[in-house]
Amino acid sequence: MRNIVLLTFLLILTNVFGQSKNDYKSIIEITITEYKTDNILIYERFDNKSLLIKIKESDSKNVELRNILFDKKKTETALKKLKNNQISDFTTLELNETEEKPIAYISSPIFSKNNTKAIIYGKQFIGGFTGNSSYFIFEKLDEKWKLIKIELERSVLGF
Repeated sequence: MRNIVLLTFLLILTNVFGQSKNDYKSIIEITITEYKTDNILIYERFDNKSLLIKIKESDSKNVELRNILFDKKKTETALKKLKNNQISDFTTLELNETEEKPIAYISSPIFSKNNTKAIIYGKQFIGGFTGNSSYFIFEKLDEKWKLIKIELERSVLGF
């Protein structure tokens, strides 16, 4: 049964969104590895809520985040489809199965209109009520996804 569900999920990803599982896997694993350098584990499910709010705020059919253009409808559909999905469907790297700290939550990747750039939105809890959120910005260079920049969105107390 799990194989049928996974196969259906893969077909949805590749046919509806035009991205391969390898695109998702590569970007997600780079993000997990980046957090792991600070001994922070990623929670096991995607958290797409913050990105969905940002996408819905746009009045046009295109959305610009961090100077990258996204198709609003396609991106919103992709985020809704993957909302609360298991990140382990895309990686074998260690994830945090509980909400113990230190922990980070990441969105599923979203891809630019021309499929050469992608963003993951991450929220990290440092301790107590302190945390920050960042955009992980990727670019496809020589057929491989590379993390080109991490842009801190905010760092706050009482997160």
